[in-house]
Amino acid sequence: MSDLSKATRAFLVTGDDEATIETETQRILARVAGPAPDAFSLDVVRERTGASVADLVHEVIRSLKAPPFMGAHKTVWLQSFSSFASEGTARGKGPEAQAFRELADLIEADLSHDVYLLMNGPGADPKKRLATVCAAKGGLVLCSRPSIRSREW
Repeated sequence: MSDLSKATRAFLVTGDDEATIETETQRILARVAGPAPDAFSLDVVRERTGASVADLVHEVIRSLKAPPFMGAHKTVWLQSFSSFASEGTARGKGPEAQAFRELADLIEADLSHDVYLLMNGPGADPKKRLATVCAAKGGLVLCSRPSIRSREW
């Protein structure tokens, strides 16, 4: 797990242990948005019927680029996202791959000092660009269930 330093602006909480993903996400959310964030400082993006993966990722990007409405900072939360597997390859030409690439570019270029990004959900590949960019920024948290096939279990 990451040390979650103050300089970290983008967090990705993923893995195959959904309960731990939720617990870690709530811990990070409380740290970056406070124990009771108001509607003006927390922008939650959720999967919904009729919205494509690319549309949701672009909604996150638009929110990240918009300045905080009221207050000193804003947190954008891509909540319980189940489509991280749509990231595709580094050279993917589909709209999902391009949207994820644009989001990774934005994170890599550093987010504004008054904006935090929190993404959580199962299935993000730690070897793909979005996860590696978050890891480089110190905000990748992998939550894995113990494997009964492992010698250390």
